Amino acid sequence: MASRATAGVTLAELLAVLAVAAIGVSLALPSFSGQIMQARRADAVDALQRVQAAQELHRAHHGRYAVHLEALQGAAARSPEGWYAVRLHAVGGDAYRATAVAEAAGPQRGDRDCARITLEVRSGFASHGPSRRCWGR
Repeated sequence: MASRATAGVTLAELLAVLAVAAIGVSLALPSFSGQIMQARRADAVDALQRVQAAQELHRAHHGRYAVHLEALQGAAARSPEGWYAVRLHAVGGDAYRATAVAEAAGPQRGDRDCARITLEVRSGFASHGPSRRCWGR
């Protein structure tokens, strides 16, 4: 009687390996997505820092902060990577608030904690919101 040699992988073994791989991916994907979302916050921070630098230059030349974003050289209505819309809110001659809001159709819309990142400056002193974590600090 001849012995039968098995070569290859059975369908059951292949399905078991695929199931284990799928479980691993499903566990890692949310963490990876969260890291990507957190990294994209740097785009908002960059945009707000550009607004702050442009505002200080405007204040040096005009004695007060600008009321409209269009009056600022080097600041734009969209963040450099395009993940956020940038808005400027006048609070007075010596104060302003700038916000970077995640685009509604973009991937950052799911960033529940930091979908709106703010910079408020009063008399040259800045405060960052909504939390230090949103600013990467």
